[in-house]
Amino acid sequence: MKKLLCMCLTIAIVLSTSVCSFGSEDSRGLIEPKYESPNSAYATIGISSGKVSYEAKLKPGAGQNISYVKATLNLVNSNGTVIKSKTDTIYQSGGYFMIADSKTLTAKGTYHAEYTLKVYKSGSLVETIKGKSGNVTY
Repeated sequence: MKKLLCMCLTIAIVLSTSVCSFGSEDSRGLIEPKYESPNSAYATIGISSGKVSYEAKLKPGAGQNISYVKATLNLVNSNGTVIKSKTDTIYQSGGYFMIADSKTLTAKGTYHAEYTLKVYKSGSLVETIKGKSGNVTY
């Protein structure tokens, strides 16, 4: 009887510690968290001839009426120092909400882009999304 009780308690403890989360696979094969309003949010970065270009995009979910997005986009080096920052209120264009920036690099190193997207519907904040791009080296 003790073994059965111990077994039941062990199973209950194991099952109670599991966490359920929802996600979706994007077009790049990456798993993203399931957002309330957007379908996906991501950042890209690239370097060409010493100039780094980076952007963050948010694609709204089907039937979502996002009014606007308050976006912050940062270029960050490998030490975690923000090299350049841009903040803007962005509106949907071409099916996306997008913020983009570029900078001519003066120092060799590894860089990535970080973003914060505050999603608004009818003047109310409904979601805040943070993320970052992959790394690029110059």
